[in-house]
Amino acid sequence: MQLAHIRACMSKAAVRNLLKAIHKNVTSVAGNRQWRDYVVAQVRSSDTPQSTAERVQLAKDVTFLINNVATHKVCWPCAHMGVVQLE
Repeated sequence: MQLAHIRACMSKAAVRNLLKAIHKNVTSVAGNRQWRDYVVAQVRSSDTPQSTAERVQLAKDVTFLINNVATHKVCWPCAHMGVVQLE
């Protein structure tokens, strides 16, 4: 019983972090809620315990990728200016 509760909390946290990353880096930039609505629909669909673990890992991976792409987009113009100034 306690293990199921821990897994549920982990999955909630993973989905919450994914929705935060989407809101911060995708929705606020494009003004389109399509990705958020897609994630919410996928979470609400019926699933088995095995696919729940896979979805938690997928949510963590996608959150990691979204945050890193956003970081690199911020860093890229700064690095490009440094290269241009050196030439």
